[in-house]
Parts: sequence; C-alpha cells; structure tokens
Amino acid sequence: MIDGVAHIWAMNARDNVPHHATFANDLFTDLGPISVDGEVFEGFIDPDVFRLPDGGIGLAAVNGMRITGTPRQPGPICLMRSENGQDFETLQVLLDESGVQDPAVVVDNEWVLAAKVFNQQVIQLFVGTPDGGFEMTASVPGGDPDLVMESDGSIRLTVCGDGMLETHLSFEGRNWEPSEPIRSQTCGPARISGSDWMLHLPKPGQGGAIPSPGGIGAEPANPPPTISAPTGPSQQTLDTLGPAAFTPSLGETFEFTASDGIIYGTGALADGSSVELLLNLCIPDTGDEGPRPLLIHIHGGAFSSGQRASCSSQEEKRGVREAAARGWVVASIDYRLARDNPAPSVRVDSLLAAVGGSEGPALVRAFVAATDDTLTALDYLIANANELNLDTDRIVLKGGSAGAITALTVAYCTDKFGINRPPIAAVIDLSGVLTSSCDRGAVIGSGEPMLFVAHGTEDGGDTAFSNAVSIIDATIAAGITYEFHPLEDVSHIWDEWEETTADGRPIGQAIFDFLDRALFH
Repeated sequence: MIDGVAHIWAMNARDNVPHHATFANDLFTDLGPISVDGEVFEGFIDPDVFRLPDGGIGLAAVNGMRITGTPRQPGPICLMRSENGQDFETLQVLLDESGVQDPAVVVDNEWVLAAKVFNQQVIQLFVGTPDGGFEMTASVPGGDPDLVMESDGSIRLTVCGDGMLETHLSFEGRNWEPSEPIRSQTCGPARISGSDWMLHLPKPGQGGAIPSPGGIGAEPANPPPTISAPTGPSQQTLDTLGPAAFTPSLGETFEFTASDGIIYGTGALADGSSVELLLNLCIPDTGDEGPRPLLIHIHGGAFSSGQRASCSSQEEKRGVREAAARGWVVASIDYRLARDNPAPSVRVDSLLAAVGGSEGPALVRAFVAATDDTLTALDYLIANANELNLDTDRIVLKGGSAGAITALTVAYCTDKFGINRPPIAAVIDLSGVLTSSCDRGAVIGSGEPMLFVAHGTEDGGDTAFSNAVSIIDATIAAGITYEFHPLEDVSHIWDEWEETTADGRPIGQAIFDFLDRALFH
C-alpha cells in the first residue's frame, strides 16, 4: 500500500512478463510490464515485492532464463531495486540455487526468505542477508508462500494447504509454529502490506495473471487477483445440477472393467457409404453407489489421425484409466477423420455451411464431422444412462488438440448455429482453440459449461497460446467458473501426467481436483 493505493506485481498471462498494477476506488489499472535494466525482460517469473532497508522497492524473482537440467529446474532467485515500482535495476543474485520458485521476502534485522521446492509441495525457509548469504532454517509443507511482518514484530507465513490457506508464525525466521488457518479453497496468497487485504486466486495453480495494458480506467482483459472469497460455480450452471448421489474420489480407488468396440452410431461418407462409429467404455466398480458422472474423452490428431483410448491397456496414459479408477464412467470415442472423406449430417448443416459447405476440404469437413459424431455419442450414452448408471447432470467433455477443439465447439459453439445439444457440465481443454467460425472466445456466453484450460505458452500457429487467453478472457466476461494453467516453455504436444501446475501437481491430477470442486462441492 503506497499513499492509500494498493500496488500489485504479478505475471501477465498474455505476454508472460511481470506487470505492475494499482487498485484504488474499485478501479484496477494495469500500468504495463516492468522494465529490468532498461528493457522488458521476459525471463523473470514469480515476482515478490517488498520494502528495502533504504526505502526503495525490492523485487525478488526467479530467473527463468537459467532453467537447466533434466527435468528443467528453475532458479536462481534474483534481487532488483526500483524507486517507482516500474523501472528496476538488477542488484545481485539473492539465492544461487536451482529447483526453487515462488520466492517471498520480509526484511527485519535479518532477511527471511521463503521459496517453494520445484515439483514438490514443500516450502523452505532461509535467514541471512544478500551480502552474507542465507542458511536454510526450516521447511513446512505447502505451496505458493507469502511472508508478511505483523504489527507485533512476528512474521506470518501463509501457504497453500489441503483445502485451505495454512499459516505459521515466527519471531526470527528460524522456528515456526502453526497458526490459525484461513478456511478458503484458494491459492496464491499475497498480503498487501499496510492493509488488511489479501490477494488470492480462485483456484490453485491458476497463475497470478493480471490484465494487459489498457490505459488508466480501461476495462481489464482479465480481472485482478481475487480480493475476497473464491469464485464459485456460476449460478446458471449450479441451477442445472441436482445434488450428487455419488462423488468420485481424488485418488485411484475403484476397480474397473473395459468394454471396447461399442457401436454408438454410423457416419456418412462423401461417396455415399457409411462407417460404424465406435467407442470404448471404462466402467468403475462402485457397487450400489451411483449414478456416476460421465467423462467423454475425444482424441487428438489434427482431424487426420488418432483413435479412441482403452482402459484395458496398461499403456494408456490419457486420463482414461485414471478417471475410471476414481469412479468416473469414461467413454473414449472415435470420429470420422479427413481420410474418411466425411459427409456431416443434416443436424450440423449450419456449421458446415459456415466453413465451406459440403464441397469444402476433407480436413474442414472432418472438423464438422467430429462435432457431429460427438453429439451422436452423447445421444447414445444418455439413451443408455440407466443401464450405465450415469449422472446425466454431470457430463464432462475432455480433449487434447483436435479433441479439445471438438469439445469446445460442442459445448460453446453449437448454440450459435442453432444446433441442439444435451447439457454439458464442464469442458477440459488441453491445447485447444475455438475456431474463427465460432468467433474465437467471443462465442462463450453466461451459464455455459465450466472450463479447465491447460495450454503451452510456446504453442504456435493455429493453436497458438493467444487462443487460450482469448478463451479465458471470454470465460471471465461471461462469469463462468474456470481454471487456467499456462504451461511455461511448453509447445503443443505434452503429457498431462508429466507437465505440472505452478504449485507442482500433474495437470492430470489438477483436472480431477477442479472437477471435484466445481461439480461436487
């Protein structure tokens, strides 16, 4: 807090550099990217700002340009200084270690530094000085640390915990005692010094994004970090969900059986013939419990290759077996590809017309056919809901790449073209986009399915990362519950069980955490 104005420094999801913003009189203003040594430097991540002993503004941040090793390890933590909070100069390396992230600093007689261990839910505490070096004095479980000096001279550490923000107190930074937790399922805590305000994010791992510059008083492209309770599911979506008779587990709890090669429909081809449309089912053994939620997995492959996944194979690692083991009924579907030379059905004529019609390229018709076939799969599964013991209020579409494009189109774009679809509770979008025929993100409206997005920042071409940002901007404007995970330095193809969130969880696990919060609690 400076002269009654809250100042915020956070990573920007659009350009991936630290920005400086202010919040005053209910107005959030992005002042733009900070400069380091005279230029905007894209290598710094995880900024934390604090007062230096000389009255200047200190900035501790991880130098992501030195990420090395296998797997890549972030570090070191660098120290910078500014007079105005916008223009910084590098002073020195604060902690010359790899495998550290999310620094937090308070300055007393000695400096106390907290840092998260990369890919672990562990916070390390250090005490020392920039010139004399730091020694590790303690470690506590958790993620996303925040340090603040209280009025009584104690130091409060706040970390992301299990379903709450956990706090610890110390008077010298060496011995830490647990304190009263903050019971809020949020993460990314940051106290604004000189105030009672705490910034925190609606969902763990969503990133500390602030809007792109828009000028004083401009409407932000993304909202500021939350300064209140976490955002809950949009009321329109909650109204469509009855109470859950069965809640899936967050770990692998249930045995399951595979039923492969089920015919769910037929799809016409341009030569007048047709093909059988097949899906594989994974059925969890939940005993008498149910009905169970349904996850429809839509494979990727640029609409020209790929096939349905099977939970009968130990080799499959696409969230299919993992979902069934948690209690989800899973259907992984095939759909017509460009090599099939598909002829989409009458139900999607309006979408087909928007992208070139029946004479358009086979690859474009395959995009429409994938939408058509996913709707057919939904019809089949809902028609068999009693036999499969399905909770039709909790149907989730999940896809990667072309599969994500299909899931997004079915969930958010069909209404634009007057195409009826059954209710969808949520979409899992891994490296997907909404096409220009669907107005990119602008097609998303209020009351539509909740959304989880993970997308590599180095993705380019038709699936560039900017598409994910456009989708999230529209989701925020529509008031839809979402979770967004920009994957730093990751391109288009990646494994959801190898890539992690900012707080160290595999993306695959973060998906189930999100669905648990959004659909069941």
